[in-house]
Amino acid sequence: MLGSVNVLIAFALTVSVLALPVSAQDLAGSADHPLVNRYDGSEIVGYRVQEFEDFTAPLGPMERRDGKSAYADTRDIEGTLTRILYRAPKDRSTLEIIRNYENSLKEAGFQTIFECKKAECGGGFYSYVKPVWTEGWISQVFYGEPVNQRYLAARLDRPEGNLWAFVLVSEHRLLSSLTGPYVHLDVVQEAGMEQRMVRVDPQELSDDLTALGHTAIYGIYFDTDEARLRPESDQALAAIAELMKRRSDLRVHVVGHTDSVGSFDYNLDLSRRRATAVVESLMQQHGIAADRLTPNGVGPLAPVASNRSEDGRAKNRRVELVEQPD
Repeated sequence: MLGSVNVLIAFALTVSVLALPVSAQDLAGSADHPLVNRYDGSEIVGYRVQEFEDFTAPLGPMERRDGKSAYADTRDIEGTLTRILYRAPKDRSTLEIIRNYENSLKEAGFQTIFECKKAECGGGFYSYVKPVWTEGWISQVFYGEPVNQRYLAARLDRPEGNLWAFVLVSEHRLLSSLTGPYVHLDVVQEAGMEQRMVRVDPQELSDDLTALGHTAIYGIYFDTDEARLRPESDQALAAIAELMKRRSDLRVHVVGHTDSVGSFDYNLDLSRRRATAVVESLMQQHGIAADRLTPNGVGPLAPVASNRSEDGRAKNRRVELVEQPD
């Protein structure tokens, strides 16, 4: 029996070693949050952004209540959630890392709401991040009780919506290939849900094209970081199709635009794929001829607002029609 267990452990270690990145570099398409810096020398190994999500923030230690584990205090927050998993330098302590985050957040105007360390956090405190990372080798980072865990929750009060930062730092010591400190960062921008049902008028599109040569469309929606059209886009797509049918001689460039969150190359590719998805839908669902539609994308190269705020980033995420000359 022991021999079988040893074989399984050896196999797991081998798989983990093979699954590790070849070199220390950030995950493709990832980026630091614009208002929360990384610890120097860290690399991004996990990354997700969700435009509107509900988030239960731990603001107290893990306790036992009626035989069950629960946080002593929590707060439910809704808004844009940015999740980043960093692999920190192996020769740095969790104390040094959390102190750097604490000081950086303080300098940025954040107020610490709750912090804890090691046993003070309570057994299983890390469990709120344990199910999050399920892809490849990073799914093993929080497997088993973390060592020297440290956590802080901080808030930046702003007129446009409060910004929350939740930082968990711990060491992995179970699998030799994964040993070292990791930082799980959650940043939540409190905001009301973006008004999804923007109505697009074919005549307004035509007027803009006549007067300006281009028109921006905000009623086309995609899954986060995907080129898959959401059902809420149907009305806007139908309006574009109606425009093309009314003006049978019209030929347009369909141009995808993104905000600046993420790498440039990633956003450029995403904008092109999204433009292509719009063209394919107009062709397949509405019968618009392919030679009247040319998809392309410019990523974050043509912003209409600053990418420093969520409101600005929302304005920059759009599809534009640009009239092609005869």
